[in-house]
Amino acid sequence: MYTYVMTRKILIAVFEFLVALFALGGISQGYIGGQWEEFCYFTFQTNLAVAIVFIWEGISTLTEGYRPWPWLKGIVTLCIIITGIVANTILPAPDYATEWKAFGFIPNTALVHITVPIMATLDFFLFERHKRYKWWYPLTWPLYSYCWFVVILVRAAIWPHAGVAPGSHNPYPYWFVDIPKIGWGELGKMVIYFTIGFLVLGYILYGLDKALPRYAAISTIPKEERRRLNEERKGQRAKAAE
Repeated sequence: MYTYVMTRKILIAVFEFLVALFALGGISQGYIGGQWEEFCYFTFQTNLAVAIVFIWEGISTLTEGYRPWPWLKGIVTLCIIITGIVANTILPAPDYATEWKAFGFIPNTALVHITVPIMATLDFFLFERHKRYKWWYPLTWPLYSYCWFVVILVRAAIWPHAGVAPGSHNPYPYWFVDIPKIGWGELGKMVIYFTIGFLVLGYILYGLDKALPRYAAISTIPKEERRRLNEERKGQRAKAAE
């Protein structure tokens, strides 16, 4: 039994570290290629957050320590799912032949827009502890998108010629925040669309969290909590035997 638990724990940790590795590889254009302006992209920021949280998760799995706070894990999971949905629906198709290659051979958008969102979703279903989300979590998760909108607009106002894409002087990372092109009215609509998207998908995630089993994998249960659960079960068995 011990060997089985250890093997399962190691495999889960490897999966979690791989998610972080792919996320970091996907955004390596910024910190290895020296294109720090790329971190204006929602995609880059979200994948960086995924990398940090999943490194924490992998360490927690191996040490049986406490995993990331459910609110934090929830917003990171939601943001990377939205990243995948938006990138594969309303953004232009990437040119894999000309874009940055993560690890020297993998197109970075294939990682940040497809691989990492899928793996993070699998982690939610297979390895995440559930029934921890509060009803108000989805109401607060759109706040990150508002902060991102504000940062992009302030940056564009201060440095109007600070490009984002290589060789560009356009400070707006996406067409749907490009004020000179779409105007403030359309931007307001995009904020509303983002809010609706965050709320709908957030409450779908909340509903799934409530519906799925509390413990999806043995190794996700901290030692302290496992000890408490064992004591509760012993007490229940003792009462049943009386």
